[in-house]
Amino acid sequence: MQAQAALRIGLLEDEDQIPFDYGQHPLTTPLELKTPIRRGIALGLTLAVGVNAIIPYTQHAIRTTSLVESTIPMGVLIPFLFFVFIINPILGRFSNLRFTSRELVVAFAISFVPAHVNEVLGRVIGASSVMHYMASPENGWAEFVFERVPPWLMVPDAGEPVSWFHEGLPTGQSIPWNLYVTPLLWWLSFLSAIGLGCIALGSIMRSQWVDRERIPFPFARVIEDLAGTHGQEARHALVHGRLFWIGFAIPAFVILWYMFSYSRPDFPIIRLGILGTNYSLGRHLPRFRAHIYFPMVGFAYFTDLSVLLSIWVFYILT
Repeated sequence: MQAQAALRIGLLEDEDQIPFDYGQHPLTTPLELKTPIRRGIALGLTLAVGVNAIIPYTQHAIRTTSLVESTIPMGVLIPFLFFVFIINPILGRFSNLRFTSRELVVAFAISFVPAHVNEVLGRVIGASSVMHYMASPENGWAEFVFERVPPWLMVPDAGEPVSWFHEGLPTGQSIPWNLYVTPLLWWLSFLSAIGLGCIALGSIMRSQWVDRERIPFPFARVIEDLAGTHGQEARHALVHGRLFWIGFAIPAFVILWYMFSYSRPDFPIIRLGILGTNYSLGRHLPRFRAHIYFPMVGFAYFTDLSVLLSIWVFYILT
């Protein structure tokens, strides 16, 4: 702002003489600007394909927790941490192939955007086929619901092929792709319109939020700090600090203890950070549920105190 004022009063002749504030734009240091991001794009695409390929196996085969149900999906964060703390240091030790912080941030952004594609498509296909699958004389869907839903939003009633999506594909049968083409096209056109609207809204609000109000984005700050966008010294101080590993050890111990006690009913259970508790402020007041959520505790470290106060107050009020 001072440089812009100096330009207006004539102390600087043109905009090229305005010094660039790298502190406000940590991803664009002179060295980083000259670094190509092709490897970051390739790494991001590889992570995106890998995460979406493994999600059906984790959900339907081994029936574990979802890898994308979080503000920062674990299916994206865990491979990113593995690459930052293990793969990238090995590349830097034995060659000059170490990924720069700019490449790491680009890779995370590319893998983060399509992380929910698999789950969204599963829900869309399920919603378009569930009506004929769940319809029965008892619920009366065929009589009262089907006529109110456009036929191009539903999978046509094809008998057993409709139930294969929910019960599994029989041995020797092929996937009936023709049943899902029309509803998928219409559903995806609707979701694409919502996505474009979100991108447009974000573009409109970016200048106000980022340039003027300078609102902090704690989740993005976590990725930036882990990638080393504020300098390798800052990242080294973060990940090698005693408090960092104390903060890591406490939830890791609790989670491992809970996993062991889950398989041993006679073993004591640590509920801190795993199971919530219902609280009541009075007989005629509604109860609210609260518990210590370790990921939010860590991300709150990067959040402005005024924002944290607003979150806490409005959570209590609602």
